[in-house]
Amino acid sequence: MDTWDIFAIIGTVSFALQGGLIAMEKKYDLFAVYLFGLLTSFGGGALQHVLIGGSDYQLWNQERLFLVAMISITVVILFPKPE
Repeated sequence: MDTWDIFAIIGTVSFALQGGLIAMEKKYDLFAVYLFGLLTSFGGGALQHVLIGGSDYQLWNQERLFLVAMISITVVILFPKPE
């Protein structure tokens, strides 16, 4: 694992947490919390990947980052921020 992988994990966690927290603040259901968390964590990267002409295989072959995002969103659900 090199430095860029660590930066990708940090970015994925931060954007997944951000999307999940915003969805929870809006009082969306569980599906929407996961959806918004995944959209914010992968949406910008996917758009960038498409614009630079990357292959579809690289775009969908990110199991580690997907797992990191799902764990981050689950942490947001289990430990919501106090109001």
